[in-house]
Amino acid sequence: MHKPLYHYLYIKSPIAKIAIGILALVVTLAVLGGIIVTEVPRMEAQTANWNGRSIEKGAALFASNCAPCHGDHGQGTMNVAPALNSKYWFTHR
Repeated sequence: MHKPLYHYLYIKSPIAKIAIGILALVVTLAVLGGIIVTEVPRMEAQTANWNGRSIEKGAALFASNCAPCHGDHGQGTMNVAPALNSKYWFTHR
């Protein structure tokens, strides 16, 4: 009968156990350090990508829902829809 795998992996020496534990800790800290260092640039790139897609979706929504009445540049249509590109639209309602 064969011995189970964990039987061969058992380490009797306490020094070897400590050394393996320290090595595992160092590897874990190195991996986490690498993740932390690259996280900020990765998130900044993702935010820029997200903002770009959001602007594209907003432009498509404006073109299909708002532009027919308010014009392609928000200039408005006389007696139909007010201008959206005017500062008075936001301040003097």
